[in-house]
Amino acid sequence: MVVYDFGEQLIYECERGYVFHHAGGNTELHITCEENGVWRGQVSDCVPIECPAPPAIEHGWVALKTHHGDSLNSRRPSASNISDDATVYVYGSKIEMSCALGYRLVGPVVRECLANGKWSSAEPHCDQVTCDLSRLVLFSDPPMPVTENGTFNVSGKFYGDLADFICKPGYRLTLPMFSYSWSLTKLTWTCHMNGSWVLFNNIDTGSEFVDAVLKRGQALCQPLRYKCPEPKVRALNCHIV
Repeated sequence: MVVYDFGEQLIYECERGYVFHHAGGNTELHITCEENGVWRGQVSDCVPIECPAPPAIEHGWVALKTHHGDSLNSRRPSASNISDDATVYVYGSKIEMSCALGYRLVGPVVRECLANGKWSSAEPHCDQVTCDLSRLVLFSDPPMPVTENGTFNVSGKFYGDLADFICKPGYRLTLPMFSYSWSLTKLTWTCHMNGSWVLFNNIDTGSEFVDAVLKRGQALCQPLRYKCPEPKVRALNCHIV
């Protein structure tokens, strides 16, 4: 058992990430041993350092993580290192950023309130997912031989936008390597979340389809084979010229 002599002092300091809580009155950081064997002085409690509220993310959300790093929820966390007031962020608190559908997070997913009262890492932001037409293998300007007699109609370059390849009048889409090609009137790609164009039609794999088309080297749009028969003249006093 440790004992202390009259006049000796014990100086307190807070652990990393904590500061003394000054709630008014005379608050000391040490206590002194009196001649009657009683300690004189009162040391305030150590409270966690607070970080400023994280700024809102345009097209995204900021949420507190749970104490055990579980998935996020909208309820107030029960972690011991998070203030009872969900609007206050203290040392050790972690937040997770996410973006709305069609947007991609640029920067850290998780940030932590540090001992200096600042958030770790740089502030992230949400960028809109875009798809470059140059990454659509069959698209070129001027068109390549396999897309002759056809045209691309592109609704946009953002997530969910479509790129349709349609044959010009007098031509039909022919895909000999697929038995059900007769039922297709157009090929459609959609802008995917990873920024690439993904074939939207009922074709097993887009990459294998494109490879087959390029290897075949023939135009996807072939002239219609159907001919109109000579009409029978039914009206009186008229003829075909």
